[in-house]
Amino acid sequence: MYSMNVLNRRMIAAISIAIITLCAWTSFPHTFAHSANFAQERGPFVVRVVRLPANNTFGVLRLNTKTGETWFIGDGEKWQKHIDANPIPEGEYDLLVVASDNSVVTVRIDCAKGTTWHLRDKAWSKVEEP
Repeated sequence: MYSMNVLNRRMIAAISIAIITLCAWTSFPHTFAHSANFAQERGPFVVRVVRLPANNTFGVLRLNTKTGETWFIGDGEKWQKHIDANPIPEGEYDLLVVASDNSVVTVRIDCAKGTTWHLRDKAWSKVEEP
């Protein structure tokens, strides 16, 4: 069983961390901003970097949050565009990139409409609505 003194110190530490986090969040909102808000302030492009553990490298993706167009850094350190089978409408786009030990899942979503695409082999495929 913990003594009251230890519990009080832990509670004070937890409250201190919460206050510091809140102060940082309000002082530097761009640091914690959602990518769509950040894009409105800085321009339409966001970049996502993901570690690819299978081959111990990194993947870099760039998204135009207005048009939904995406690129990756390919051979020769040049941006190469991902393939869209059909034209995509303007919207409010974001990317979610998650890497596991063996694979990477990349999803593009139009935040305003909920339309979603899944990236496979450098090409986007639209996810059917329920």
